[in-house]
Amino acid sequence: MVLDFSSILQLAGPEILIAGGALIGVLLGSFLKVRFARASFTLGALILVVAGGLSLLRPDAGQAFNDLWRINPTSNIAAALTYFCSAIAMVMAPSFLSREKLLRFEFSLLVLFGTCGLGIMLAANDLMTLYLGIEMFGLSSYVLAAFHRDNLRSSEAGLKYFVLGAMASGIFLYGASLVYGFAGSTNFDDIALNTSSLGVVFG
Repeated sequence: MVLDFSSILQLAGPEILIAGGALIGVLLGSFLKVRFARASFTLGALILVVAGGLSLLRPDAGQAFNDLWRINPTSNIAAALTYFCSAIAMVMAPSFLSREKLLRFEFSLLVLFGTCGLGIMLAANDLMTLYLGIEMFGLSSYVLAAFHRDNLRSSEAGLKYFVLGAMASGIFLYGASLVYGFAGSTNFDDIALNTSSLGVVFG
C-alpha cells in the first residue's frame, strides 16, 4: 500500500501536530528544565488552538491508514471543541500549579498527549485504533491524577484510577476479541456489515 502523505497530513494533521509538539516539548524540557516550565503551557495552548482550527478546516469526509482512521463533520467539530477546551485548561492551569508549587513542564506535555488520545478516539474507525486512543488518554490521565506526589489524596486518586483503568482495558480487549471472533474484523464498517446479515444490532 502506497501512503499518500499529503492526504494523511490533511486528515490527521491536528493530531500529528499535537503529538509532534508534545515530543518536541519533551526534548526542550530535558535541556531547559525549570526554565521551560511556564513557556511549555503557552506553547501547548498555542498548539491546541492551531490544532482546533485545523480540525475545522478538514474535509467533511475522508479515511486514512487503510481505513483505520476516518473523519466526518461531527468528529471534526468534536475534535475542535476538545482542543479548544484543552487550550483553555492549559491557560488556567499555571496559576493553580504555581500556588501549589507544582509548576513543571511535564504537566502541559501530559495534557497534550492526553488530548491527542482523545483526538485519536474521535477519528477511530477500528477497535484497535480506538484502543490506542483510550490508552494514550488513560496513561496521561493516570499521571495527571497523581501529579501532586506529596499529597496523599492525589497519590490515592492516581493509584485507584490506574487499577480501574487497567481493569477496563482488559475488559475492552476481551470484548474486542469476542467481536473479532464473531464478525471476523475489528473495522467498524466490517463489523456492521458482517453482523447486520445475522440480525445483530449493536446500540
